[in-house]
Amino acid sequence: MIVGQACAKIILTGEHAVVYGYPAIAIPVTGCLAKTKIEPLKSKEIKIIARQLKAEFLFNHQEEKANWHPLELTLSNFIRKKKLNISSGFNLIIESKIPIASGMGSGAAISISMIRALAQYFQIELEAEDIYDQVMEIEKIYHGNPSGIDPKVIIRQKPLCYTKNYPEEILDFSLKAELVIIDSGIRSRTKKVVDWVGAQKRKNEENYTKIFAKIGEISSSLKKLLQEKPIRTELIGAYLNENQYWLKECGVSLPELDLISEKANKAGALGSKISGAGWGGVVIALIETEKKDYFQKELKKNGIANLLFSQI
Repeated sequence: MIVGQACAKIILTGEHAVVYGYPAIAIPVTGCLAKTKIEPLKSKEIKIIARQLKAEFLFNHQEEKANWHPLELTLSNFIRKKKLNISSGFNLIIESKIPIASGMGSGAAISISMIRALAQYFQIELEAEDIYDQVMEIEKIYHGNPSGIDPKVIIRQKPLCYTKNYPEEILDFSLKAELVIIDSGIRSRTKKVVDWVGAQKRKNEENYTKIFAKIGEISSSLKKLLQEKPIRTELIGAYLNENQYWLKECGVSLPELDLISEKANKAGALGSKISGAGWGGVVIALIETEKKDYFQKELKKNGIANLLFSQI
């Protein structure tokens, strides 16, 4: 059986500002994956089975539709761009552990896993930029005005400093710390939030330019910090907290997310913030590795148990 996979991602600093040309720092979450399996069929039927969505799509590669689902469009674009002659059918089965609409790059990861599986199935070698270009077409559906950071970090599977329209910079660092990803359970569509922020920026250009510049400065400072040896981990936490302040000023946090961040900091986190578009999704917290058990117990006392730990 053919299997393609891709990991989740988390933005440490810089969301929203990155859409407008400021830098952001993002890292892969390799323990959280989207997988696409391809099962050959004797019939000519092509079916996309998305188990996380509890949805199935019967795909006709000769059909032209005005309202493709992003999964259908990913497959259609691949067939069209590679000028494939489809002679037999297959099931394309998508299984993802990445929460949807939560700021972890679910849409990009699923697209990448599909493209990687299809490339194996049709025995096509793909360059990273080819995958990126294909995924960005789908990201425009999910995000409206995507920065491109999600597919970049997921394809590379390395920490990156990313500025829109510039080559990404790979960051080589290792910390004696854990990144805790706390799922708020509140689902939020990135495109809706990005569009809203864009509208607010047009209404109040000066204020939002100031906010994005401050967020960009945080990412630039964090990049420099991550290049130091030894890295002062407590300063990373301070940057997370500062970034959270400006995201609240931007209007993309919620009282529920603020409360999770506050509880995480009280439980011993070095810093915490929402990650992704906002209005829901995940909150991230940085903790010292030796405090992992204590932190988990303290959050559980406060009714927070949906945690994913990732070495950083």
